[in-house]
Amino acid sequence: ARLMGDVVGCYVDRCEATMGACVITLGGAFLLKWWYSVAAVGDLLWILHPVAQLVSLITGSNFEYEIGFGFFSAEHAFVIAPSCAGVNFLIICVCSLVFAGIGRVRSDFSLVVKAFLVAYATTVVANTMRILMALAIPGPALTHRVEGIAVFLFFLFLQQAMWERSLDRA
Repeated sequence: ARLMGDVVGCYVDRCEATMGACVITLGGAFLLKWWYSVAAVGDLLWILHPVAQLVSLITGSNFEYEIGFGFFSAEHAFVIAPSCAGVNFLIICVCSLVFAGIGRVRSDFSLVVKAFLVAYATTVVANTMRILMALAIPGPALTHRVEGIAVFLFFLFLQQAMWERSLDRA
């Protein structure tokens, strides 16, 4: 009877941790989505600046920060603005990583933190690639939207495959 009680207690504790991770992830996703909808350019420097730096490094062009506007390159007549931040992609990445990992790792709360860090890195790299494509292939907004979808899907699948592999090793 005591063994059964220990097993049930462990299961209940595990369910509570899993539920907590789900609540934190979904609550965080909702709050981040809401905050992004009202955020100014300066509020998004944590994600725009690394992208602008990588694009500058790869292209050799200078993307200068313009207050209230974004990162602008006169050479390319291109701005990395809040709509280029990729926060929606970041939210999708975090959620997909967390929900793929719940129940497969020892600590669901550390899973949420690791998922955010991996998703952030994925978002910065994916955004950089998307902007590089937009610079290399000029075209109308629809072209850039399709390019963006293709790049984001590629990186989402790549991230997921690498995450699954890391979970299998753990």
